[in-house]
Amino acid sequence: PVIFLSANSDDATVSEALSSEPFGYLTKPVNDRSLHTAIRMALYKYAMEMHLRRSEEQFRLIADLLGESLYLIARNYTIRYVNRCGAELTGRHADDVVGKPVTTVLPESISRALTNAVARVFETGTTFIKTGRYEFNGSVVWLETTILPFHKDDGKVVTVLGISRDISDRILLEEEMNRKGLIQLEKNMEQFQVLNDKIRNPLQVIAVMATLEKTPNNEKILKQVAVIDDLIDQLDKGWAESRKVRSFLLRHYGHGEALDGNRPGP
Repeated sequence: PVIFLSANSDDATVSEALSSEPFGYLTKPVNDRSLHTAIRMALYKYAMEMHLRRSEEQFRLIADLLGESLYLIARNYTIRYVNRCGAELTGRHADDVVGKPVTTVLPESISRALTNAVARVFETGTTFIKTGRYEFNGSVVWLETTILPFHKDDGKVVTVLGISRDISDRILLEEEMNRKGLIQLEKNMEQFQVLNDKIRNPLQVIAVMATLEKTPNNEKILKQVAVIDDLIDQLDKGWAESRKVRSFLLRHYGHGEALDGNRPGP
């Protein structure tokens, strides 16, 4: 730590001394007590500054080890801080990102969505969470983003902390699981239709044979045939509903076409 001791106290001299960021500036004459106090204060400030620097270094180390993008954005929409993961998302080094406006370091689709979210947090002072699909460097990226406000004592939001997580792998896995589920549903429906026909055809033969001769046993058989036929009708209705469910799932998950290549029905 440096303390200036000078006989000059004019603005030019003091300004020049301040440019070196001293821990104190004393003008002559100075007594031992004042000098001793100034030295103690300088040593204390230096110790606090070193402690703060170590804390910042530890924070940066931890932040860089995270698999999520962390960044601070000021009210003028410039980036005040970004960790390694966030810088990699932009394709630049962190030093090339800090101090730059959001619109100059991110693709338009992402920067527009991010600035809108940040503006909302600055206005409302509340946390904002959103999941979105973006085109980035020629590929599709799914990001889950949380924007948190940092308030001053008067309640005004002075900066925001952004946390963006790349969930593309999770989305792809969910889509694959949905597609496999649709494929299995299609197979089950085909098997059910085949089974339905295999039951109904011999059932009709049994009914015809039972009507050839009226006996108590044949009447019982016809009653049971009617019960089974009614159950098959109910299964047919369920099959029709399953087709509607399948069509809904196809449209809902955006496949656009049925698994057999045909457009899903209404």
